[in-house]
Amino acid sequence: MIRGLEHLSYKDRLRELGLLTLKRRLQGDRIAAFQYLKGPTGKLERDCLQGHGVKGQGHNRKSVTMKYDITLKVLDCPNVPELHVKFDEAFKLVNLSGEQYEQILQVVQRHTEDTSYLLNKMKERFGWVSEISNMTIGPENIFNIVKVVPGDPSGKNETVVDVNILTSPTFTIKVPPNLDPKSAEFIEYIAGKALQLYKQNF
Repeated sequence: MIRGLEHLSYKDRLRELGLLTLKRRLQGDRIAAFQYLKGPTGKLERDCLQGHGVKGQGHNRKSVTMKYDITLKVLDCPNVPELHVKFDEAFKLVNLSGEQYEQILQVVQRHTEDTSYLLNKMKERFGWVSEISNMTIGPENIFNIVKVVPGDPSGKNETVVDVNILTSPTFTIKVPPNLDPKSAEFIEYIAGKALQLYKQNF
């Protein structure tokens, strides 16, 4: 018996010594651990109670008397190793999924870069076609021969032709002397050269 507290009740003695809150805190910890043992089903497993002095009163498992350290019961529960195995398997699956995601992401990035490269090449090669489609130009202004300076067919002088395509500046094209200015081959040669110059400059 502690001197000076003989006249107080048991609860008042604990309060004076600061042990009442400690007792309640320990009791609360035991209750929380007991709730953990019950798990999501709300029932205390039999395997976790055997051999540890924990017993149920009748068929009501919620009222259980704890006689030993609750931590010992958790560590000795046979379900804990199985839970550890399942946790390790789940952790490995998560890591594997992360690696597969990174691989798929790299493949998608490569395909995106390749597609962007091809689109830029198509724009460089055929961009002039889209520009033409946006213009409102009459058929008479698509291909126009401005001037023809004939050369000497018997010599090596070339025929010089000035040509416009759409809104382009004038292109000067030299035609071989063996092509007759009145022949279809002459027009075909000029058109091909003019289109080539247009694609190079626009």
